[in-house]
Amino acid sequence: MAPSLTGVRELDRARQMELAKRALRIALSVLRPSGNTMIKASQGPGLKALLARAKRSFRMARLFKPKASRPESPEVYVVGLGLARAL
Repeated sequence: MAPSLTGVRELDRARQMELAKRALRIALSVLRPSGNTMIKASQGPGLKALLARAKRSFRMARLFKPKASRPESPEVYVVGLGLARAL
């Protein structure tokens, strides 16, 4: 999934974060116990809360930034392994 981009950095990042939150909610509702997810997110406001929710729901959750991603890019991925329980 990807939000429609406007070219306004703050708005685009806010839309990406909202989409990431929705993706996590969907993952929590459809995954079976021990299921895994990877959600594209953007560094900035809301990322800490998104990761905290993933950490409460998965046995292991962390941020991942691919080596192929430009260093200045705000793109990161929230990886959740082993769904423990949905919130």
